[in-house]
Amino acid sequence: MDKCLLEPLDANRYATKKTIAQGMLDIALLTANASQLKYILQVGKEHEFYTLMVTLISVSIILQAAQGILCLVLGSTYNINKPKEQRKANAWNNVALALNVLITGVNVVLSAFDMRSSDMLPAAPAPAATRAAPALPPGLPTAPAPAPTGPARLA
Repeated sequence: MDKCLLEPLDANRYATKKTIAQGMLDIALLTANASQLKYILQVGKEHEFYTLMVTLISVSIILQAAQGILCLVLGSTYNINKPKEQRKANAWNNVALALNVLITGVNVVLSAFDMRSSDMLPAAPAPAATRAAPALPPGLPTAPAPAPTGPARLA
């Protein structure tokens, strides 16, 4: 029989795994926002939505920092096993959830503006077959012409 069906669910272990996974996703989002900010600052005001993008990315990073601090305080201050602290912990947990919804909304709007539009990226190099051969210094012999292929004509 399947081992999962026989063992009861350990709520603490499940919550710990879920918290770790959420933390990794938060770090990934923060890293992506930092990368987006770097790109926008490199492109500069040439970007069509420069001010909007810098503002949205900055707001997202600030909200993520606030949520991280709130989660640290929430986890270290309140003991949900004490009935007197459950109500406050629940209220702060709802604030953290609201911040999470705001962060998601800001990042959805942020992704709606294509940051890497084709007119902002450098042109891709031409394929090797269409690139011009580098010029040889004067006085060096040139390569012989390729031999003709196909049926030869007699003159």
